[in-house]
Amino acid sequence: MKKVILVVMALVSIASAGAWSTATSLFDKEVEPTAKYQLDVSGYNPRLYEFDTKNGMSCVMIFSSDNKTSEPVVFCIKKTK
Repeated sequence: MKKVILVVMALVSIASAGAWSTATSLFDKEVEPTAKYQLDVSGYNPRLYEFDTKNGMSCVMIFSSDNKTSEPVVFCIKKTK
């Protein structure tokens, strides 16, 4: 019986992790990208977003629908004056 309760508790905590992150991010400030566009590449559908951070970095974030891990790629450089 103890094993069943532990498994249920583990499943509930895993399931509620997504709800917790959603609830805690409700009041975060949303940043609009400075530019967004798609590249004309056959079969991958990459989408690029450019944005500037508060600490002086310029970043590019790339999302691809064919990325098997569906993780975005981020590249940032320090802006020069």
